[in-house]
Amino acid sequence: MADLSRFPLGSTLTLDSLSLDPYPYYRLLLDREPVTWVPEVNLWYVTRRDDVISVLDNAEAFTVQSPHSLLDDTFGTMMLSAEGDLHQRMRNPFAGAYVPKAVRASSTAFIEQKANELIETFIADRETDLVKSFSDPMALYAVAASLGVPIVDFGQLRHWYDDFAAALSNFRHDPALRERGQRTAKEFGTQLAEHIARLRAEPDDSLLSHLIHDTNTNLSEREIISNIFVIIFGGLETTAAMFSNTVWALLNHPDQFDEVKRDPAKLMKSAVEETLRWESPVQTATRHVTQPITVRGVDFAVGDTVQCMLGAANRDPEFFQDPDRFDVHRANASHHLAFARGRHHCLGAALARLEGEIGLRVLFERLPHLHLKSTHPSAPHGHEFRAVPKLMVEW
Repeated sequence: MADLSRFPLGSTLTLDSLSLDPYPYYRLLLDREPVTWVPEVNLWYVTRRDDVISVLDNAEAFTVQSPHSLLDDTFGTMMLSAEGDLHQRMRNPFAGAYVPKAVRASSTAFIEQKANELIETFIADRETDLVKSFSDPMALYAVAASLGVPIVDFGQLRHWYDDFAAALSNFRHDPALRERGQRTAKEFGTQLAEHIARLRAEPDDSLLSHLIHDTNTNLSEREIISNIFVIIFGGLETTAAMFSNTVWALLNHPDQFDEVKRDPAKLMKSAVEETLRWESPVQTATRHVTQPITVRGVDFAVGDTVQCMLGAANRDPEFFQDPDRFDVHRANASHHLAFARGRHHCLGAALARLEGEIGLRVLFERLPHLHLKSTHPSAPHGHEFRAVPKLMVEW
């Protein structure tokens, strides 16, 4: 047990307060208590960018493997909860499809077409909840297409992934959230197994078909399914948040929104990167301590769990000037840690960035007069996964 008197700020933190607005707390921690103990969740928080990088880069002392892993507990063993040879065996068969060049070649036309199709479904309404009508389906269809996984029931799949999000952020260890996440994983796994059986009989040109027919893949069906879980989850939960958070940020900074619309070729990528820094969809990266080690004067013991606070690191004033200001012209915005780093750097980062670049360009071209609906105020929410839950806009 940590000496609570050493960590007065950490002792006052609650997940509810962080979900509402974490940034005032991050500012205090960055300045006064950059490594702290948080009794509510029995975790260490590391907030400064340099310290977060040192933890994520040190795979010898900090691992994703743990009997207490929420990822393992929900999805089963897969690339984000494995290390060493097992991690490489699970990640490598998927990795080639998600390098930037491959993503741009395979997904550019699909993203543009799907964005236009989605906009056609609501453009005549003059208003919409952009989360439900655009961000969620755009993100889900893109990642599913990249794998070759059919979307049988979009609403059901979105509901399942809400269950996953709750289970993966269940740091209070609520048994009901855990059970629901595991039950949902079983239901979705059954659906995926049925599709894999069809592909075994009738192969196609999808990544999933290649995986199950390639004798060099060396992944069991259970391992393929577990890794698809986490790829689709990352592609939906975080990319949908990136879409909505970017729109929300720009509409709350109308001068910058006008600049982006005038010169999307120059500024769209910058707007996406700045949003990923300023309002990171994934706020933390969890690591488990494998050997005694000291970070900024604080001793970690074997078995401790450390939360690398990506959202705090992305507002570290030692690296980002005036970090609480949203600025699409920020020169070093792309040096954020929203996709983590090291061997567990987000596999789908290039796909997410391409979706933002193309999908938002199409959205703003089709709806140049887009603005927030004043009667429905919105703001990002969440301590682990942070997104605008509802984004009512009109034009």
